[in-house]
Amino acid sequence: MRDALALVFSLTVTAILALAVWRRLRGPLTRVGLRAEPDRPRSFGYKSTWLALRSDDPREVVSVLRATDPRFRDATPCNWEHGFARVFGAPMSRDAFVTPSVAGWVFVVGYTPQAHPATSTRGDAQAALRALEQLSTSLARPLWYFGSHRGVDYVDWVAVEDGRTKRAYGHSDGTTLYDVGAPTRDEQELGLVFHDAARNAPDDEQDALSERLPNERTVVELASRWTWTPLELDACEEPSSGVLVRLR
Repeated sequence: MRDALALVFSLTVTAILALAVWRRLRGPLTRVGLRAEPDRPRSFGYKSTWLALRSDDPREVVSVLRATDPRFRDATPCNWEHGFARVFGAPMSRDAFVTPSVAGWVFVVGYTPQAHPATSTRGDAQAALRALEQLSTSLARPLWYFGSHRGVDYVDWVAVEDGRTKRAYGHSDGTTLYDVGAPTRDEQELGLVFHDAARNAPDDEQDALSERLPNERTVVELASRWTWTPLELDACEEPSSGVLVRLR
């Protein structure tokens, strides 16, 4: 019996030591399945939502989210690979990845404002805009929100400055979510026709107008003009890591 107990004890100690060595070799682990060692930035843009703002410190963004968003649960250091895996790996993920600063920009990938009608059956478009305005006020700087998903014809862009919505357009599944402010010069240069106007046009003009409706490429193009193009983040070679925020 003693020999058996000694063997079990020895095997247990060996397993614990082996696990410790494996973790050291693999790099730091944070929440289960997450790793925090720096890696190269990753691009994104389609079938996604995100905030963009000027900042050199992602911790500041996390702090404001913690103070202003009642959905906030926790924040964990995380690299790009594992952050994107959590954001994009689950259909109903409520995690958001706060990137490190890239060229003076911080992105909150996977973020959708509270009560946004595109993600909540009890959504309130005006409440979603107010949430973005509160974030802008707390951060004391402009911010931009973008989103798209071709499966439900979802497009979204919001520009907030000094706590006020300067321009917002959102459309999903045949419904205009909001249309605040006049179309910007960039929108005009893209020759956009918005859904409500196209819907009310004569039948013989519908086909031509449908080619000018906003789509996921529109969202990325506006993001590139107003902030930093998310499709080219992987061109940045310097390894870095960010923070995974859980919003429930």
